[in-house]
Amino acid sequence: MAAMCYCSQLDKALSEVNYAKPLKRQFLSQMQDSLYSYLETHPDACLEDLYAAFGTPQEAADSVLLNMDSDQIKKQLNVNSLLQFLHQHDYVHSMNFLTFFVFLS
Repeated sequence: MAAMCYCSQLDKALSEVNYAKPLKRQFLSQMQDSLYSYLETHPDACLEDLYAAFGTPQEAADSVLLNMDSDQIKKQLNVNSLLQFLHQHDYVHSMNFLTFFVFLS
């Protein structure tokens, strides 16, 4: 039950960033596999345990973008979506914004 709840929250977080559907499906599938593998060794784990092990669903969704190379980012997000994402997560004033901006140029 905890894994289903986590995946549902992750799906929502990924939708907010407007990821392309193939990337979203692939990441959700990989996370489901990881969650169920974790639950095999921790059968009594609750949602908070999953947050501790994998981060919150929002953190997991954010990590997808942060771990992409520039070509992947260009394919997955349009510039407006990227700028909106960066602004929402306070990356506009950080080096991350500069890095993304340089990659998109």
